Amino acid sequence: MALIALLASVVAGLVPPALAFDGFGHPAVITVAAVLILSHGLQTTGAVDRLTALVLPRKAGPVFTLFVLCVLAAFLSAFMNKVGALALLMPIALQIARRLGIAPGRG
Repeated sequence: MALIALLASVVAGLVPPALAFDGFGHPAVITVAAVLILSHGLQTTGAVDRLTALVLPRKAGPVFTLFVLCVLAAFLSAFMNKVGALALLMPIALQIARRLGIAPGRG
């Protein structure tokens, strides 16, 4: 959808064609793409299942689960980039949400 909006902006003359794809080389865009690739790789290889089993007991409830994820995020963020910590924890959090029957976006 974003690509369609970009192309419509070029066609409408709002964005010069020579500059239309310059943003894809920005470090933030590359970092987000790398995080998504890493996250998918962790899920595909089964690493998420192993990490989830290692971090949380099978019968952990939602409150304890949230506590453990917060502690783990704080620990990882102390030694690595926040985006890298997100890449490691996002698939684990999604897996745990599925296991507990909680919507991942629940606020």
